[in-house]
Amino acid sequence: MQGEIISDCCAAPRGKTLYMASLLSGQGMVYAIDINEGWLRILKEMAKLHQVDGVITTIHADMRSYTDNNTMKCDKVLLDAPCSGLGVLSKTCVGTGD
Repeated sequence: MQGEIISDCCAAPRGKTLYMASLLSGQGMVYAIDINEGWLRILKEMAKLHQVDGVITTIHADMRSYTDNNTMKCDKVLLDAPCSGLGVLSKTCVGTGD
């Protein structure tokens, strides 16, 4: 993976992006694209904390329209559609009392 350019098209909440950036060992780039600006702000802070901020570029955009006016060359694309956030479901799920 070192030296590769990777696009994470639904970067929130941030775990996948940080993991891929750590695998780059400082060589390459992860473009973290997400519609949620708040998540991207947190991602930037976490990238600094994990010392991978040099290989992560955040882009606040909706991928459904971003590619209409922008081109991006990359080696790999990660699209975790529909960006469900199921990985954090146990932290946000509230029981119904059934």
